[in-house]
Amino acid sequence: MLNDEEGNIVTDNKVMADILQRQFLSVFSDPDCNNVASPFDLSFPITFPFEKSLQFEESDVIEAINKIPSNAAAGADGIPAAFLKAHARELSCPIKLIWSESIRKGLVPDYYKSSNVAPLHKKGSIISQISSSYINLPHS
Repeated sequence: MLNDEEGNIVTDNKVMADILQRQFLSVFSDPDCNNVASPFDLSFPITFPFEKSLQFEESDVIEAINKIPSNAAAGADGIPAAFLKAHARELSCPIKLIWSESIRKGLVPDYYKSSNVAPLHKKGSIISQISSSYINLPHS
């Protein structure tokens, strides 16, 4: 059960899911983006396969790995952030090759197209949606 915006107790699964979705959308942000558009605003054209001119270098992979917080949890692959950061230079070439081929073919594994997001209770009433933050759970 959850409290809605007016403080009423809600037990309907769909209504609770809608409440959590609204709360998630209100707090989600991309740390590298100052102007985040609504995910429901599809006013831009979507093309597939991906534009083949999209290119990146090993230095871009290293930069992305270095942005991972040192205390970040391991992903579904079980590789700790500390290992990735310690071996960023050695890992940059194979990661670049894998993702370059994926982009070249216009294919992204289904595994990377979905995510399990769950509320994590932080403080206050456990039935209040604003007392939670949201975390991405690795695929199992």
